[in-house]
Amino acid sequence: MFLSSTVVLSSVVVFVIVILLLVTILLQAKARLSPSGPVKLNINGDDVESYVTNEKIGAFSITSSNKYKKYDPEKYELAIMMDCSQCPIHEDRKELFNYYVDKH
Repeated sequence: MFLSSTVVLSSVVVFVIVILLLVTILLQAKARLSPSGPVKLNINGDDVESYVTNEKIGAFSITSSNKYKKYDPEKYELAIMMDCSQCPIHEDRKELFNYYVDKH
């Protein structure tokens, strides 16, 4: 049994229309869900942008023996910051914390 050319042509047209409709829906969803314009970073009330745009970030550190260690400033595209107030004093973490403070 052979399908007529009209049935095949109409099936192709319906298929193309459905694909175009789905693409339109996806593009609309992307436009509504994607951020547009400048994005302001704020974590726990801190202005994170001031940390990553500061030209002196990475220019120095304080070693575990409380010595000032100077570096040449570098530009960063990403900064991951973590506060560990227990690390310098906790018995299980102190040694590893001081190792990485001295290393970096």
